[in-house]
Amino acid sequence: MRKNRLGLRFKPAAATVVLTMVLASQATAQSVATGNSWDAANFVEETGGDQRINFSGKLRMLSQRMPAAACNLHDGISPSSTRAALNGALQEFDEILSALEFGDDARGIYGPEERHRTLRVIEEVHKTLAPIKDALVSEAGDPLTNQTAQVLADQNLPLLEIAKLLVSELSGQYANPVALLQSDAMTIDIAGRQRMLTQKMSKELCFALSDIEAPTARDTLSKTMHLFEVSLGALQNGMAEVGIQPPPNDEIIAGLEIVSTEWNAVRGYVQTVLADGTLTADQRAFVFDGLSTTLREMNKVVGMYADASKLNL
Repeated sequence: MRKNRLGLRFKPAAATVVLTMVLASQATAQSVATGNSWDAANFVEETGGDQRINFSGKLRMLSQRMPAAACNLHDGISPSSTRAALNGALQEFDEILSALEFGDDARGIYGPEERHRTLRVIEEVHKTLAPIKDALVSEAGDPLTNQTAQVLADQNLPLLEIAKLLVSELSGQYANPVALLQSDAMTIDIAGRQRMLTQKMSKELCFALSDIEAPTARDTLSKTMHLFEVSLGALQNGMAEVGIQPPPNDEIIAGLEIVSTEWNAVRGYVQTVLADGTLTADQRAFVFDGLSTTLREMNKVVGMYADASKLNL
């Protein structure tokens, strides 16, 4: 068990799911015994718990998409595309965070969050995001200045860590073990993490070619690339030792193959940077767009996994 800087204790996701399964089973048994029609599954559906978990997971990816876009914009790489990506990521992050706090029927998140522990984490996300928002709102010109780009370089990893904690809190609070097996939950989480890793690679590749955090960027890029590829292999072929089963249907097999194809289109450029090589501006724009496409295709696969898990009922 670990503590985060808020002093909150949290367990790994798998343990959280097991604990939630026990509690939900007890709640369901009690409702049957008392003749109460309320049960855990109905509660999750009415509060939009599945969408709270889904959208909180997206914050992890957006925390990395912002600095990836900012770094490329700072270096003058495809300014119109990277500026749009940066503004869009910031706006979406802000909107999702507001939805998690106050509710958003359009996103399937019904009613405000009421759990004090979760609200404390949401408040910490607001605080960590604030310097990024302030820097970007105060500067709308292109290319991005060194000062603004450095703010995103300094703040993005703390934002990623607190976003991860929010996912953990909401998963433990709203996960519906009646409808989701532990193995399915783990697979969906790994697939969701792949979305974030595409943008983390995009960020680190740009850092390695820029004057922003260049000394450590290649080392972290190598590790991120390795994690992405190992995870992609586990999703495609299964990895029994960690509880990951092979794809449950042909649609997911095809979707993962598209992800692999899109990734392989830019992989060589990433390897060039890892070997201390450089890329032209056009090549850097191609990598940024390619990893954005990989992100979109991976997002589709996450939805396929979520749909497939519901068929296990």
